[in-house]
Amino acid sequence: MKLSLGTLKMIVDDLKTKIINNYISNVSIIGNHDFLFSFSKYREKRLFVSLSHQSPFLCLVSNNMSFPTTLGRLNDNIRKEIKDSLITDISILAEDRIVAFQITKTNDLYEKISKTLIFELIPTKPNLLVVDDKGKNIFVLHEMSLEKSRPLMRGISYEPPLKKGEFKTLINDESISDYESMAEDKLKESRHKQIKDRFAILFHHLKSRSKSLAKKEIVLNSEMKDAEKDLCFLEHGNMLLALSDNIESINLYVKANNLSYDSKLSVGINANHYFKKYKKAKRTIQMNHSEIIKAQEEMARLEALIGQSQYMNENELYELALSEMPHEFSSSNHKKTKDKASIAYVIYDNSKIYFGKNDKQNECITFKLAHPSDWFFHIKDYPGSHVVIANENPSESQILLAGEMCLVLSNKITAEVQYAQIKDVKKTSKVGQVILQKQHLLIIRNVQEETLKLLDNSYRMVI
Repeated sequence: MKLSLGTLKMIVDDLKTKIINNYISNVSIIGNHDFLFSFSKYREKRLFVSLSHQSPFLCLVSNNMSFPTTLGRLNDNIRKEIKDSLITDISILAEDRIVAFQITKTNDLYEKISKTLIFELIPTKPNLLVVDDKGKNIFVLHEMSLEKSRPLMRGISYEPPLKKGEFKTLINDESISDYESMAEDKLKESRHKQIKDRFAILFHHLKSRSKSLAKKEIVLNSEMKDAEKDLCFLEHGNMLLALSDNIESINLYVKANNLSYDSKLSVGINANHYFKKYKKAKRTIQMNHSEIIKAQEEMARLEALIGQSQYMNENELYELALSEMPHEFSSSNHKKTKDKASIAYVIYDNSKIYFGKNDKQNECITFKLAHPSDWFFHIKDYPGSHVVIANENPSESQILLAGEMCLVLSNKITAEVQYAQIKDVKKTSKVGQVILQKQHLLIIRNVQEETLKLLDNSYRMVI
């Protein structure tokens, strides 16, 4: 949704009534071009400014989501120039999509310094600038050299861009409401991307580790096939011993089977040479078979983590990162947020469908939250999430949805899903692991787009 001049005027008028005479108490930088401003007195909402290339905008958004700032030089410079500044006025410049915040900031000498915080919300050329009381740029987010028709650099006077064409000035209340809703969605997207960026190294680790194990399995299988060819050496060794009284027969057998045979050594020593090859091949097969099983189990675990991690919140990702990459995430650069523990669920056909994203959550959903008549779902013979329909008589579509959720959360497309009533699900000694006394099977060969959308927009219940 593009920002019209008319919409912007209404937003600015609204801002004037709410945040003038407020201090900018905090600035959170989300990624490279999104900013979130908090205020000293007006705390019902925050100001979200997006300088995205295609659709820049600003709008008040709810104050119910934590946003740690992106660290770096940009964060330091922005905070230095505008944090703790008093907003004295807000206006639109040049009848264009340019919003100017008049601010006053006290310096280290307790002198009040006047500045102007400017947001140029112009598609393809958005910008953030701070201008001093003499009209000179003291900070420019996207600088432009003197070679450009409109240079933007520190130390030169600020000039608004030339306006191209006219913009609509009329807007109705419904459009404003839609615009605020769009801003909330955009904020969630920005937060989601910020989390993904923070844990990019974790996602890369899980995927690369899984790929490495897949390659290892191929190598082990190849070694096993070669070793299986050497199992015939047991028969060769036995035949040499059986023919030990007939040198001529030994020579014929060796020649027919293209075997090496040292006539200077005894038949027993030659036979023992082949027995050793057989034993080595047998050990290789046994060891590789064991290693393949371990690799397959670890790949299954990693694939389940990859599926579950796509729907984890920041705390859940942090806990996963600590367990998978403790040396990387135990440092002070990565800290747990203050969000309370929660359980995720979707609502479908008026029923809640809960899903776990780790062993503790699985245990909680199945044995604390669910009722005996509710229904339990889990992908068969594969690690993954517990999914519970809070309904004793689920519909076929609800059953299918729960089964598909199991697949998505294990990063699979097709599989068998087992399901049973909670009263038929029993604990084991291992957290999150269960035994089904009775069960039904559901074969799923694809996942509907609706299932993915429901998971993307899941709800959370604090526990």
